[in-house]
Amino acid sequence: MKRTWMPRAAGILCIIAGVLIVVIPVIVVAVNVGGLMKPSPMDGYGVFILFLFFGPLIILLIIVGIFAVVGGIYALKRRRWGLALAGSICVLIFGIALGGIGALFASVLSSVVLAFVVFAGLALLPLIFVILGKREFKAKALVSALYREESADAYYKRGDAYDETGEYDKAITSYSKAIELDPNHALSYCNRGYAYGEIGEYEKAIADFNKAVELDPNDANAYYNRGLAYHEKGEALEAVNDLEKCIGLSTDPKLTKAAQQALRKAKKSL
Repeated sequence: MKRTWMPRAAGILCIIAGVLIVVIPVIVVAVNVGGLMKPSPMDGYGVFILFLFFGPLIILLIIVGIFAVVGGIYALKRRRWGLALAGSICVLIFGIALGGIGALFASVLSSVVLAFVVFAGLALLPLIFVILGKREFKAKALVSALYREESADAYYKRGDAYDETGEYDKAITSYSKAIELDPNHALSYCNRGYAYGEIGEYEKAIADFNKAVELDPNDANAYYNRGLAYHEKGEALEAVNDLEKCIGLSTDPKLTKAAQQALRKAKKSL
């Protein structure tokens, strides 16, 4: 799986929104306090009333903004999905509130709807992106959990997690360690071949798929990926043979459909 843009987009949006959530109330308070500090017999009382009514709200907004920024940072790092989710929820709450305030000042119904949709809709994006990127957060968490375990299966799972986040060099290193510990670990050969394919090392990818097929002749996924690698190298006949073999062995409808689509492209190159 290629590393997606979704957690990154969520992180950037959360950080921008979080900063605005903190800065806007501070500016509003500064402007109002500045106005109240002009010579007037009610100066002190006016400042007291301002903070009495708006102080708790301002503190709450600052907390919400900090949560949004922290969640955004973790979204960028693809770590701690719960905090990234909390940050995006804070942005959504603020966006809905801002949309509601905008709606109150709108003069016609269409403007009310527009105000709400614009603010609340934009605020919903980080939440959607975080939820869609959940697999990448979980993959990072899996890497951390397996970091100290020394076994072929652990290194295979770690490599698989790196694949999920698009860190193919680290994935290759992990699969290689798994193969070192267990030279007959067919899945590690297959997945390392996939990782090599993602960085354009098709010769190495094909060599790994060859070994995977040797260890497990019924691995439809190995035939599929080797077929793709052959196609990228311009060896259309070999690609067609592997993709047809994949279709014949596959019991996964998604893999079968993907192989059929790839087969049609490969046949056009014959």
